[in-house]
Amino acid sequence: MSRNGPAKMDVRTAWNTWTTSGSPEAAAEFLERVGAWTDGTAAQLTRGGRGERPLLTREEVVDRLKYHLGVLAAGGDPVTYAEALELARKEVIEELRRRPA
Repeated sequence: MSRNGPAKMDVRTAWNTWTTSGSPEAAAEFLERVGAWTDGTAAQLTRGGRGERPLLTREEVVDRLKYHLGVLAAGGDPVTYAEALELARKEVIEELRRRPA
């Protein structure tokens, strides 16, 4: 028995597990694997341009990204994890565009 605990899944395996099982543990595993991506994407999307104040905080954008990833994981259409990341990012961008300044 390993003293380090169970091995971590790679991101593809974690996504496939989440989309097939729908379990909270599988969701947490996938979201942990893409944590740097969600943080970096949130940082990019909350950067103020031309002196504008961001519409959402980084934490709120991270939450919106996670929400959209969850919708995609639960949806019936099979998508790869890379496609899911891009679709979630696009959904958040659309949300930000629709928000009043």
